[in-house]
Amino acid sequence: MIEEEEIAPENEQYSIMVAVANPDNALEMVRTTYLISEAKNAKVNLLHMVPVPEQVPLTDAEKFMMEGKEGIVEAMLSLLKFTITTTIRYCRNIARGIISAVKEKKIDMLIMGWHCQPRSRLFRLGSTVDAIIERAPCNVVILKGI
Repeated sequence: MIEEEEIAPENEQYSIMVAVANPDNALEMVRTTYLISEAKNAKVNLLHMVPVPEQVPLTDAEKFMMEGKEGIVEAMLSLLKFTITTTIRYCRNIARGIISAVKEKKIDMLIMGWHCQPRSRLFRLGSTVDAIIERAPCNVVILKGI
């Protein structure tokens, strides 16, 4: 009888995804991400979701992408010490898009900002953040005021 031992891939590392929505606050988010990444020796994936209106075909979605690229580049420059990947995705629904990316990339922790203003009485933090907190298969860190 031959006994086989499962060996975990060497690249299996704690992974953090940072949802970068606004280039103006990307650097502030990076400060917190930097501390967490260092403590966890984590790889970092910067994510920007590009919302595309229903009436616009996804084939024309590139027109909406420039702002997201700007925020991700700024954040990358501050995290050069860590293994970084970037993802820019087009979506119709931001919460579903983020959850999909988290699941697909097997993320351990999601970091995202919150602007501190609930949109309605139906949601505690807003429709996007509430949906992500409810459905995320990982830890979610919300940075207030970002």
